[in-house]
Amino acid sequence: MTVKIPKIDEIPVEEQTSWVLTLLECINALAEENQALRNEIARLKGEKPRPKIKPSSLEGNHKKPESSEKRPGSAKRHKTQSLEIYLWVNRLAGFLG
Repeated sequence: MTVKIPKIDEIPVEEQTSWVLTLLECINALAEENQALRNEIARLKGEKPRPKIKPSSLEGNHKKPESSEKRPGSAKRHKTQSLEIYLWVNRLAGFLG
């Protein structure tokens, strides 16, 4: 059974009594303890625990690089010119005529 636990910001100010805040703290503490126990069970079974995923940084202030230069190593080049086989075939073709 999955129940959505409201965050403190989602509860109207007039309903934020000391009991409500205390119960939310208890619920959050129990949820953390429950996840820690699930991770421990998974570890004992030889499984990997649930990964801690960082929040997405897509909404952050990302700055694009100002220079439009290409990255090093992105230039195209002909690789066959320096291959030994290519050189050998050219010599053979010149020899055969």
